[in-house]
Amino acid sequence: MADADGRATTMPRAGSSLAAAVARLAALARSLPGQPWSLLGPLVLVQWAAVAAFALTVRHNGWLYYQGGDESAYYTSAWALSQGHLPVTPIGWGWSTLLAPIALFAGNNFLHALPAIVVLQTVVLLPVALFSVYAIGCRLGGRALGYGAAGLWIGAPFALILAADPRYHDRYVEQFLPQALGLTGLADFPSMVALLAAAALILRTLDERGATNAALAGLVAGFAIGVKPANAIFLLGAGLAFLCARRIRDGLVFALALLPALVALAIWKQRGLGTMPLFALGGHVLAAGGLSLPEPPSLLASLGGHYVEIDWHRIDQNLVTLREFFWNTRLLQLLPLFGLVAVLRRSVPAAALLGGWFAAFFLIKGSNQYATVDSGSFFRFLMPALPAYFLLAMAIPLLVPVLGSRAARAGARTRSGLQLRRPRLVVALTAFALAVAPALLFLAAPRLPERQAAKYFQNGTYIPVGGSLAVTPAVTPELAVRLTWPAAAPSGVSVLYRVLRTDADPLSCAPVAGGTPDCVFSQEMTVVALTRSLTFTDEPGVGRWWYTVGMVANWLDDETKGDMLLASQPVAVDVG
Repeated sequence: MADADGRATTMPRAGSSLAAAVARLAALARSLPGQPWSLLGPLVLVQWAAVAAFALTVRHNGWLYYQGGDESAYYTSAWALSQGHLPVTPIGWGWSTLLAPIALFAGNNFLHALPAIVVLQTVVLLPVALFSVYAIGCRLGGRALGYGAAGLWIGAPFALILAADPRYHDRYVEQFLPQALGLTGLADFPSMVALLAAAALILRTLDERGATNAALAGLVAGFAIGVKPANAIFLLGAGLAFLCARRIRDGLVFALALLPALVALAIWKQRGLGTMPLFALGGHVLAAGGLSLPEPPSLLASLGGHYVEIDWHRIDQNLVTLREFFWNTRLLQLLPLFGLVAVLRRSVPAAALLGGWFAAFFLIKGSNQYATVDSGSFFRFLMPALPAYFLLAMAIPLLVPVLGSRAARAGARTRSGLQLRRPRLVVALTAFALAVAPALLFLAAPRLPERQAAKYFQNGTYIPVGGSLAVTPAVTPELAVRLTWPAAAPSGVSVLYRVLRTDADPLSCAPVAGGTPDCVFSQEMTVVALTRSLTFTDEPGVGRWWYTVGMVANWLDDETKGDMLLASQPVAVDVG
């Protein structure tokens, strides 16, 4: 074709090229298998291989990767539940309940349980996340987008390594990725998986209707809140989705299905702390230790401050720091915005779900005083919402003319091949497993006896006391104290032993009205040795002395790092 001056124009050629490209992509999409397992199965194997390669190459100490400290509280609570007792409960109940069967066999030593914890997350939870990403992608743009999202979900965490400044390598690769891939005992990864599954069920509800899907979505979302109460932020996106879809009935079913997990959370908090943190503000004093502490944060306070306080200055600081350590962060910031527009063209309720989910976490958790890019904690705080960011970015192809409309029609035709034969039974069993059984356990379990677990404030940990780590003291003729103890670590993990001494019993327990006794190690303990040996000789002088030995470990096997994960019962020794 030529214009009035006889010059050739490329517009039709460009248009035909686009049409041809769309036709080829459509043909490719039609050629994809209708049943997802033929592709998702190999993708699971690829994901396992990628995670295994990462686990073998990143710095680690046996099965121990960078943890962060909170893993001690989750596992100590799991161990207490495995013994039929209720611990002190400042954290959520969901992850500890899942770990309780592992703790029943592994005992009170976190390092013994760690291999099973890692296998649980990588073998079971990683595929659940992958299938959920595929399901959501299919709802948005058909099988092609679903398979593409699943494939990129596997590669995206590793691709971002190339986008990070070398100065940030240790914080992203060694500290964040092990958590994001399920190699730690923290609750952030299971939180992310649970919210992903809940989002997939919500979109299924909006597309296919039916109270069963709404009930399952509410049960899974409620369990996510049980894992970490701050995951209640997700409900903003979920509520907006039901409102935008005008599905009030399904929204009510979803809300009612949240109740069993919330009741379990209320029982967990009330019986473990002696109070409901949702209504408790201010501080209290641990009488035993004489240490003034803030109350455990309320559900609303845990969302970012007292009654959801958004700190725009901190958010801006984090964005500025991101630009310092990551390549082309402007593009990273624009991806979810472009994706939101793309999803809006496909489905307003889906856009409300994904946009509300990510925006709520970004604004509220990103405002937390401890969420900083410098420390690497910013990504951990946002981890439960990172799937929403990823899915919004994956939806950008829906903006392409013709291709986007065809993908949207394909997504509208997508239906899950999994049909429940007895939906009411499935809902009942899910409710029992994810909420009712834990609630009954929390009601029936006696509180953990004194001196079985304690807070060690120097590391900010809550650790088991005694059990497999027992100290035997002996006074030598030279009036020295010789301490011996058994090896506490499994083979393949290098640990240190911290020997602590004080002139009074360092472990004190304060009775809590209606709650589990609050036991605390004294901050007056003196570290007299840090050793890899199973024996130590001290010369404290004449008098009565108390000794405690703590097992310390870290992912670098560095003597200057590491949290105490297990402590012996204090023993008294009379010298002279």
